[in-house]
Amino acid sequence: MLFFLIKINLGDFYTADSKGYLYLAENIKDSFTFYSADLNLNIRFSEYTKRPPLYGIFVLLFSLALKSQVILIFIQNILSISSILLSYKLLDEHFIKSNRWIYFILVLGSMTPLIYSNLIMSEVLFQFLMVLLIFTIFKIIKNKSWKYLILFQLIIILLYLTKPVFYLFVFPNLLLGLWFSKSIKNAFWSGLIPIVSLLLFMVWNQSRTGHFEFSSIQTINLVDYNFYFFHMNLYGEDTALASRKNIDELALQRETYKEQQKERTRLAVNEIKKELPKYVIFHLKGCLRMFFDPGRYDIYKFFQFENSDQVGFLRYLNKDGISGATEFYKSQPLLIVILLPIILLLNVIKFVGFVKFVISVKFYANPHIWFPLLLICYIVGLSGPIGSARFMLPILPFYCFFAMQGLLKNSKALPSE
Repeated sequence: MLFFLIKINLGDFYTADSKGYLYLAENIKDSFTFYSADLNLNIRFSEYTKRPPLYGIFVLLFSLALKSQVILIFIQNILSISSILLSYKLLDEHFIKSNRWIYFILVLGSMTPLIYSNLIMSEVLFQFLMVLLIFTIFKIIKNKSWKYLILFQLIIILLYLTKPVFYLFVFPNLLLGLWFSKSIKNAFWSGLIPIVSLLLFMVWNQSRTGHFEFSSIQTINLVDYNFYFFHMNLYGEDTALASRKNIDELALQRETYKEQQKERTRLAVNEIKKELPKYVIFHLKGCLRMFFDPGRYDIYKFFQFENSDQVGFLRYLNKDGISGATEFYKSQPLLIVILLPIILLLNVIKFVGFVKFVISVKFYANPHIWFPLLLICYIVGLSGPIGSARFMLPILPFYCFFAMQGLLKNSKALPSE
């Protein structure tokens, strides 16, 4: 709660993305319009689908309705604390021994739970729902109950209505349905619930924009981040900027929003395919880097340092490699210079512990281990080149628990039920 009091004193609960969520909440309240920008300005179809609705509704309930953003931030702190404690309790029951103090140091040493609990962003709600998903699958394993199976599917829906990254999980969820069917009759069919919900949501989006898509953020990430950073890495910043501008200009020649989105996707994918082996390596490097990112931007935003919206380590890593990031680090404020090496060291320790755990434990035989590992791999794999400390936050509690287990001597998982 110390960071909660610090942030109240500083008084700024926003990042660049917060504005979209606030507009979404305001527009829902004023006209029941799900749109994440100013409705009084020129309408951009991408803003209808850019932010899924759940966190906007969350902001509406706990901020606008109660007329206090402090209450919203307080609720997020409660959710964050609950996620950290519940994760430990859920996983601790399936291991011979644990160390809660090592676990808490690894989690809080990342600082992202302390930071994003006090910003208007969807990460903490997403993390809480992720922990609830683990809770429900553990209940399914123990009770073999349709009640928890339906709850599991509903939480998946809530997850992708909070952050778009989770909507593709409906496909591995079908495989989970087959696995559930070993102990619950016809359990496979429950996996269709999130798919039907997803299709209905995309049909609704199509009725508003003319384009059958889940979220416009997919195309934004593809063109403005994955493609752009990849080309910057290969050809330099000037060429990457020119290539991205060319894609935008060609797409704008299309008449409808649907055609523009398809054109942007097609052009970016075609360019990536030309160097596909290099892109795969680039993507995997981004996945690996996600485990080590110390979160400079997050600390900047929390403490409101000047120019906190400037480009950061990710851009310099993609542009100039480690030497560029090192030079950038030397120009940072003193608090950043002190904190980042400490956080980076903890991240290295966590990663070593996590790798030791994965190597030493027969995780594939125990669903209490492989399901949280599946979530970790899913989030890291989809984040790729844009992976950062912020995107690590939803999976941080169980990642740190497994890292803690890897650091302990003679720690073993209990047999699966």
